[in-house]
Amino acid sequence: NEDLMDVHEREILELHSRLNKLMVSYDETISNNSVLQFEMDTYRRLLKSEKTHVKKMNNAPATSLASNTTTIPPRRRTDLPSPSVKPLPSTHIDTKTDQTQMQAKTTFQRSAKGPININECSPDGKYIKLANTSKNKDIDLTGWRLLRKVDNSPEITYSIPSGFKLASGKYVNIHARGQAKERSPYDLILDAHESWGIGVSVITRLLNDQNKEVAIHIQKTGYAA
Repeated sequence: NEDLMDVHEREILELHSRLNKLMVSYDETISNNSVLQFEMDTYRRLLKSEKTHVKKMNNAPATSLASNTTTIPPRRRTDLPSPSVKPLPSTHIDTKTDQTQMQAKTTFQRSAKGPININECSPDGKYIKLANTSKNKDIDLTGWRLLRKVDNSPEITYSIPSGFKLASGKYVNIHARGQAKERSPYDLILDAHESWGIGVSVITRLLNDQNKEVAIHIQKTGYAA
């Protein structure tokens, strides 16, 4: 029986504790509600006061303001002081033309590793001359090529026709298209171009049938005052 009473007492204590918590929560809710109610009443009074003030302002008599306008008669142009205009002094300008004459200087360099050399490159780009310096040997130029680079222009390539032989002690002119006014039987034609090209830096190379450089001709042009 005592154990049963202890259990009931503990339950009663727990119920009291819960009840106290509920009462505290209820009091907080009532307090918050009162605060909210007070704030709402305050806002209502402020709104009512503002409406009354606006109504009084709208019922107030309108006040008209009279404006005084002063008319200023326009001033005639003759009353304005006329500025004095002074003629500008005449200025004489002497002009001198400075003419500078530029002189061109062209240098040539050539070398060869065999009997076939680049004997001459026409400065006007009309032809290139190959020479066989051998005294007793004809040279078959089948598969040989001429490469010419003028400044930054694309390189010009010419392949010597198959079966062409250059006799010992002889030379051959390879003319640009349309540039051979007097053509010998040994002369050849660069059909793809009307000129071998003209420029400040001109490099002409001769390659044999094994794609090895056997001759070179370098032309440089400089300008000086």
